[in-house]
Amino acid sequence: IRFINVRNRPVRILWVGFDGNERPYAELTEGQEIIQPTFIAHRWLVRDAGDGTPLVAFISTRSAARSNGTPQIALIG
Repeated sequence: IRFINVRNRPVRILWVGFDGNERPYAELTEGQEIIQPTFIAHRWLVRDAGDGTPLVAFISTRSAARSNGTPQIALIG
């Protein structure tokens, strides 16, 4: 998944395990982006880095996995 932070605040990217626990993976500053390798059906949560407010969630899809290397886009706005 390609995470792109278009907000004017930093965000935290967390993987949500199958047990429901959140595991931190990255923190993105304003305008920053990363490509995060993942697997089909993995759940990702984005929180405001300052106050922890949940902003958006993404699930890696089967169609993204078959896209010949083009990452699924996760626009955070």
